[in-house]
Amino acid sequence: MKFRILLILLFVPYLVSAQREIKAEWINEDVSMFQYFFNTFPLKSTTNEADLLNTLKRFKDAECKSIGFGAVLYWWCLPGGTITIKSNIVSYCGKIAMVETTIDQDDIKRLSYVFERDKTIKNNFFKLFKLQVNKNYFNDSVYLYTYTNDSVFQEYRNQVNKQLGEQKILDLSQSEFEFNLLNKPTGRYQYDGSYFNNAKDYPPVLATQKLINEKQTDCLFNIIKGNSLPGRLYGITAILQMVRDNKYRMTIQDKVLIKKVLNMDLYVEGGYHLVSYKKYANCINDDLLKILEK
Repeated sequence: MKFRILLILLFVPYLVSAQREIKAEWINEDVSMFQYFFNTFPLKSTTNEADLLNTLKRFKDAECKSIGFGAVLYWWCLPGGTITIKSNIVSYCGKIAMVETTIDQDDIKRLSYVFERDKTIKNNFFKLFKLQVNKNYFNDSVYLYTYTNDSVFQEYRNQVNKQLGEQKILDLSQSEFEFNLLNKPTGRYQYDGSYFNNAKDYPPVLATQKLINEKQTDCLFNIIKGNSLPGRLYGITAILQMVRDNKYRMTIQDKVLIKKVLNMDLYVEGGYHLVSYKKYANCINDDLLKILEK
């Protein structure tokens, strides 16, 4: 029996090594994927939704959802052999407003194989993608390509401003990562009231908690007036928690803004174990909603 166990222990490293072996054809698929990607990206200011529908593989089948104010968020993926390119693409009135493309942490270590096969890909990659590092969140060390069509994005922002009011100009140097995470229209993450108790290591919860602890209410109200479909709900939950815990005194104007947002005909992805979609008004816990009536 002991001899069998010893044989198994000796054999395990070979099994792991075999599972991690990267086949040449997989790398070829990665190379082909990047070559295709760089035929379309970086985008031009004239690129619109119809262009992507006609040129991007699988874009017609990409999952999409209204994020309000005439904007739509597409979740487009381009798989290779070992690497997947993920893009969140926001269009406004048929024009591309913003794109955020991510290479995940697990895929980064395989980029070197692609760069060895095609030096052109390596040059193009580092012109577009920047390494984002934040040790406090799960997306530590991810490569990001962010594109903003300033004129189209401003059109979208004008519509948001008309409905919710303009964001304040703040010094966000101490909370830039948190604000960007909870404010960008490309942000795709779930909201559920139970996350604050059950998913405390979830990046939006960590970001929200930091803003609560530092009593950055102006930043939170900027998020409520902001561009992110789920981010607004995190901002509202944070403010209501602060009121409940006597850390903030809410004004009539605050209540009007929060009620206006919650009454918008928007749906957000949620569910702690099972993904579902909830209307804004049904997302905030009842005990927090009661605060609005006081």
